[in-house]
Amino acid sequence: MLVTSNNLALVRRYYGVTAARLAGMLDVHPSFISQIEIGHRPLPEGLALKIEQELGLTSERIAKINALSNELNQKTEKR
Repeated sequence: MLVTSNNLALVRRYYGVTAARLAGMLDVHPSFISQIEIGHRPLPEGLALKIEQELGLTSERIAKINALSNELNQKTEKR
């Protein structure tokens, strides 16, 4: 799986999708997405796969998202 509970919010924001919109795409309640993102619930494997399909997430895109996140984190730490 490319998307995990640890990177779901980052992936969602990269694609410009709100939690409510993602929930609608997945036919789940928005609070379920929020609970996954804050670590109160695990991300079910089937839902992770559906997110990847809905967003067209590839290993190349996840690598780019992770690289951008790392770059931003490094800039923030230098402040």
